[in-house]
Amino acid sequence: MAIQIGGLATGLDTNALIEQLMSAQRRPIERLENEKKYLNSRLDAFKQFDSKLKDLLTKIEALDTAKEVSASKATLSSEGFFSVTADADALQANYSVEVISLARQEKEVAAGVADGWAASSSGSLVINGQTVNISAGNSLDAIRDAINGTADIGVTASIINDGSASPNRLVLTAAKSGADGVAIDAGSTFTDLTFSVSQAGSDARVLVDGIEISRDSNTISGAIPGVTLNLIKEGALLTAQDANGPGDPPRNLYESTTLSVAQDNAAVRKKIDDFVTAYNGIINFVKDQQDASWGSDARFMGAKRRIQGLISSVVGVSGDLKSLAQLGLETNKDGTLKANSSKLGTAISDNLDGVKALFSGEDGADGVAALFKSYLKGVTDSVGGYYAGSKKTTSSNIRRIDGSIAQQERRLEQRERNLRSQFEALETLVSGMNSQSNFLSQQLSMLGNMMGGN
Repeated sequence: MAIQIGGLATGLDTNALIEQLMSAQRRPIERLENEKKYLNSRLDAFKQFDSKLKDLLTKIEALDTAKEVSASKATLSSEGFFSVTADADALQANYSVEVISLARQEKEVAAGVADGWAASSSGSLVINGQTVNISAGNSLDAIRDAINGTADIGVTASIINDGSASPNRLVLTAAKSGADGVAIDAGSTFTDLTFSVSQAGSDARVLVDGIEISRDSNTISGAIPGVTLNLIKEGALLTAQDANGPGDPPRNLYESTTLSVAQDNAAVRKKIDDFVTAYNGIINFVKDQQDASWGSDARFMGAKRRIQGLISSVVGVSGDLKSLAQLGLETNKDGTLKANSSKLGTAISDNLDGVKALFSGEDGADGVAALFKSYLKGVTDSVGGYYAGSKKTTSSNIRRIDGSIAQQERRLEQRERNLRSQFEALETLVSGMNSQSNFLSQQLSMLGNMMGGN
């Protein structure tokens, strides 16, 4: 807005007067803006509440099947040869594992060529059954790009510099580990480059309790139920000896690692503790909203009462554990949960099947997890959930407020223009009257001088 200077004729600070008048008339807009802030703060509270409800849903979904309630851990007698992960249903036992060989990608390398080399003749390279046509004058870069541009060829071409007089060498690397990854057909007609194997492809081979297993990858699944081996290093060959006793054929003996799979009670306990923490997060959040005007909203209070009711549910499973209280989850005076460490630990170690049934249920009977999921999925639904409904209503109200603010702003802008016009007209009138007054004063002064002179 341009700087305006008023009051030259009247002596009034017209700019200040207009600002005060406009400030008084802006109060309805300020009330609307405060209402908008309130609605956004309220919506943010529902957004946080939705996040906590979803967190509880995630934690209970980690306990909604017997497999997820279970947990296994694998330990190794020595590190360095392979790492291991165990699924919940891994068979608990001890295994002897020997790494005979790692899976490797086959590599073939062409004889080196000098800088600026170009193909002297045309022809084709048939690699893994795919034909790559090469024209006379093609550079090594162009041949590499032609190979890499051939679909389903199963190799990647690259160029290395070995620092010799003819340093540039084309390298073909098999896309997958395992034997026979690069096959150059004998019928290839392009002969300017000759290839030799620099690294033979090989399968991964391990001995599990004396039984040989091979894969074309260094990740081996299925050899031991529920266990995945990630091979790192081959074991050293120790000696050849009878595998099982006199008369059995000898086999090579490699460095051995004992793999032990056992029930992971700590992991099961953590999942239950995570559930308790998420549950307490909701109870505490609702309590923290009491100081806000929306703290008594029926959705907050209803959700709190509902999940408290679910905590005390009794399920109709056949096991000894039919409620979370029997598992060792106890309610504090403020509504939060705490785990009786001794009681919960004993249930997990001595009655894991009962813990599984309590959470995941069994044929014909829902577990605690199903009850929580049914409720939580509804209140966190992206269309009909609490936050979704609040967001829809809030957005509608904010659009209404924004429209009203815009309308009133336009009215105030017109009001300010009118006030300035009125004050400018007043200044003009007063200025004219001041000019007439000055003229009359001058005339009277002159008349007085004339009469005095006679």
